[in-house]
Amino acid sequence: TYKSVKDQYPNTETPVFGWDILFSYSAGNLFLFAALIVAGCVVYLPEKAAGMIPVIHSTKRGRITTFLSKSAVTILLSGVLTVLFSMIPAAVVGIKVGYSDPLAPIQSVPEMIRYPAIRSILSCYLEMLGLRTLSAVFFTALVGLFSVLTYSQVFTYLLSGVAFGGSFMLSRLSGIDHPIPFFYNCYTL
Repeated sequence: TYKSVKDQYPNTETPVFGWDILFSYSAGNLFLFAALIVAGCVVYLPEKAAGMIPVIHSTKRGRITTFLSKSAVTILLSGVLTVLFSMIPAAVVGIKVGYSDPLAPIQSVPEMIRYPAIRSILSCYLEMLGLRTLSAVFFTALVGLFSVLTYSQVFTYLLSGVAFGGSFMLSRLSGIDHPIPFFYNCYTL
């Protein structure tokens, strides 16, 4: 565990810059989740407003094909939005501050000094991006479920806001005192 990593960690005094800012930045997640809520509503609610549900339900392949298409669009849209909302801060930090060696051990970043494995900063950032994308897909699917269950923009936005608010509140808990709700919610990921 951490003791074995601490013993193996090559304690080089290389200065780390840029990565510490990027790993500690989380304000963009608020905008990401707002965009995911809008995306989930835009994908699933238009057919009700246009009065197309009876037509879709009466066709032979309307339900399954529509569901699969909307699911694919939800996954793609969530992935694109997540990468976009992650790359903008990365580009800003890169332009303003720059980055130190991305192949340095993750323990070089002060916020990650107790990371339990020796891995590079870049691999940890890519892992974080992957987990954030999976979290975004899950949350957008939840918004889609709210949309299909209510077929109401007001209730969909309200339920999605409550789900996001709950996830945000869980992320404010201490990870030491409450490890499961802290680490396993959409906002923290």
